[in-house]
Amino acid sequence: RAAAEAPQAGAVRFSFDANRGQTPEISVSPNGRYLAWTAIPGGGRLSGLWVGRLDGTQPLLLADTPSTGTPFWSPDGREVVVLGSDNRLIAIDVERGGRRILAELDPGGGSPRGGDWLGQSILLATGNTIWLQDASGRTPRREVTTLVPPGEACHAWPMLLPDGRRFLYTVVMRNGETESRIGSLDGDAPVRVALPPGSTRARFDQRGYVVFGQNRALLAQRSAARARHEPGAPRPRG
Repeated sequence: RAAAEAPQAGAVRFSFDANRGQTPEISVSPNGRYLAWTAIPGGGRLSGLWVGRLDGTQPLLLADTPSTGTPFWSPDGREVVVLGSDNRLIAIDVERGGRRILAELDPGGGSPRGGDWLGQSILLATGNTIWLQDASGRTPRREVTTLVPPGEACHAWPMLLPDGRRFLYTVVMRNGETESRIGSLDGDAPVRVALPPGSTRARFDQRGYVVFGQNRALLAQRSAARARHEPGAPRPRG
């Protein structure tokens, strides 16, 4: 997708406070300027969604934001999207502070397990499957993945591919294992992405790689989603 050029900078280190066994949800803006993460309640510290610039300026806590769920960003990287009160999907302008309602979700869906936004298409993982929401509100929301019982527990962390019609997502199995797949907004059958065992939360890199975690390392593997050949062997990302 098109994205503004990120400022050139060296490594930036952030520290996260979390209770034992809990990990904050983290999301980097498409323009490479911001990092958003959820603060886990504990120790008397303020909880909610924090946003910091990757140029190292002091991070800020966004008022009235949840400390659970996975935030995601608008295509230009200026708005971060969270589930607000009354099951409303809220876009918050991190530069000017304004807020707007993107959609009203069904009660009982729980905190979103990730989402993505490209053009007028918003993908949202809620209620154990993935839904397509029209950002303009002109067309009804529809389900784009189907849970297959009994082995599948939920579908999560979708990411639209550059063609705007396919998306990468994670299938969480009831035995705790995960699987990466490529789904389609046009109803084509999902395709499994061949990744090493123990891989976590695969993401697509604009240079044609699937990036994923394994054994506390960040790896990249050439993706068949862009190149029409078999994926290559994984290699570490610097």
